[in-house]
Amino acid sequence: DEAMRKSLESLTISKDEEAKNALSQLSKQKELELMTALKAADEDAKLKLANRQNEFDATIAQMKTEMDKLQSDLITVEARFKAITAEALAQLGASKDSEKAEALARLRAEM
Repeated sequence: DEAMRKSLESLTISKDEEAKNALSQLSKQKELELMTALKAADEDAKLKLANRQNEFDATIAQMKTEMDKLQSDLITVEARFKAITAEALAQLGASKDSEKAEALARLRAEM
């Protein structure tokens, strides 16, 4: 009986050790899989963030270009308005009433 009990105990201890080793191995494998998945997700997130940043930067650059063009157009319109106004005022100062009416009509048409 004693020999049988010791043999059974030894077998139980051996099986417990095998189960612990298998569990430890499985735990390490799952941890490695999780770390690999986390690393892949992190890399994917970084790539997506970089792409979004590039898109944002491109949009900002495009808007800046459009704003610069609008500013240039505004300067051109303002200069043209000043030139037309100066020309009309000069014509008004040196012309007869009929010429003044015609100059005013041209000025309104240009505006």
